[in-house]
Amino acid sequence: MDSVAADSFIDSGQGEPPDTDRNDLERDPLAQAVTATASLYTASGVPRRSLDFVRAKVAALRRENEELLDRVEELESTLRIVQTVVARAAGLDERAVKREVPELQVDASFLSIDHLPRCSVSGKSWPWSVDAQSWAITAATNGEGDEGGWTVEQARKMKEVTLLLMQAKQAKEEALNFTKAGKGQLYEKVRSLKAQLAREREEKLMMKQRLGKVFAQAAEIRKANKDMRERMAGERAQWQRLVRRLKESHMENMQQLRQEIGEQSVHAVERVRQLNQFGERVMSELTELQEHLALVRQGDSVSELAPLVRHKETKEGSSLPPLTSPSKA
Repeated sequence: MDSVAADSFIDSGQGEPPDTDRNDLERDPLAQAVTATASLYTASGVPRRSLDFVRAKVAALRRENEELLDRVEELESTLRIVQTVVARAAGLDERAVKREVPELQVDASFLSIDHLPRCSVSGKSWPWSVDAQSWAITAATNGEGDEGGWTVEQARKMKEVTLLLMQAKQAKEEALNFTKAGKGQLYEKVRSLKAQLAREREEKLMMKQRLGKVFAQAAEIRKANKDMRERMAGERAQWQRLVRRLKESHMENMQQLRQEIGEQSVHAVERVRQLNQFGERVMSELTELQEHLALVRQGDSVSELAPLVRHKETKEGSSLPPLTSPSKA
């Protein structure tokens, strides 16, 4: 009957220590500040202040801590049920328990680190085992017969439950360290983040000013480049018009020169022909002149000799006919 009372006492969950982690978390000033500033977020989730991302991180850590605490509670309840089943399977009936301990009262706070499974014997607390795993192995190996010992499957399951218990212990320690010892580190991290944020803002302001100057210079350069291109386009158009006019005038001059050269060639041929005719006429006239001069010279010589011949004829009485001039002939 004592075992049945112990099982009902375990299943009822009486005698559990208060959940100090949740109380500390609710009394945490940082958590209260995060809860107070949670309404400052917009409907779309956009933060309105510079350190809202820190508050969001703290809120997320708080939710994670609450989830871990809920998981620990679930593991505690599961372990209580498993421990009850294991105790029943191990054959801890009233007769076996009285053989070990005359008066058995089981403390129901199994998962708390400071409250290990214990048995009360005549008002004195006797630890059932220092560690859950060693307690399971001791209970499995030191039993008497089939009723007192555990099977290999039961020992394996108890080992898995013990691993879950150790994970719950580690999660509780991490949550406790975060809520107590992690405050100073969190404040220091917030201060460093504030300084980093100020530096980044200053750097961004300087970068913004530099970018403004660069954009202004780029706009001036683009404007100057546009003006230069327009000026170059105008000058190119003027030079093209000038070159086109020069080409047209050159073509006209060349055409006129060709025409003049053609006309000059015709005139030159005509002049050569006229010159040849003039030369032939001059040569013929010169020939005639020479012949005339020869005749004139011959006539002059005859006219000079005529008086002498007359004088001689008169002296000698010659019967020669008289000389006549060639012109009269």
